[in-house]
Amino acid sequence: MRTIEWPEREAFLSQLDQLKERHRIRHDSALAELAGISHTSISNWRNGKARPSTTAITRIASATEESARSLLTVAGLIEGQDDDADPLADLDPILRRLIVLYRNADHDERAEIVSTIEPSINMVASLQELRRQALGKRSS
Repeated sequence: MRTIEWPEREAFLSQLDQLKERHRIRHDSALAELAGISHTSISNWRNGKARPSTTAITRIASATEESARSLLTVAGLIEGQDDDADPLADLDPILRRLIVLYRNADHDERAEIVSTIEPSINMVASLQELRRQALGKRSS
């Protein structure tokens, strides 16, 4: 099999390696197994024999609980955007992670996420309302 034209290859592989480091994944085969893709796919990307598919990148992102957007962009599969265009860019990392988990979840998993965090959200909203009321009484 001959090498394909893929100018973004080195940048993509660098980002893929950084992702592996962040998640302490030592080998491509472990990443492939975690994501449910073939090790041969990753090997072909590294050897310039194939480009990753949107599905493969989405599976990697889902398995590592990361956003697929940056990997898809660096792979040349979607057009890049500035971080300013990312509506999640200013969020705390834990909130970004929660959003990624939610987006990658099936219907039942989404319901579980919502039922788990809803009491906390309601409590914080109640506390904020009590603070507003207390501040309103002080200024009267």
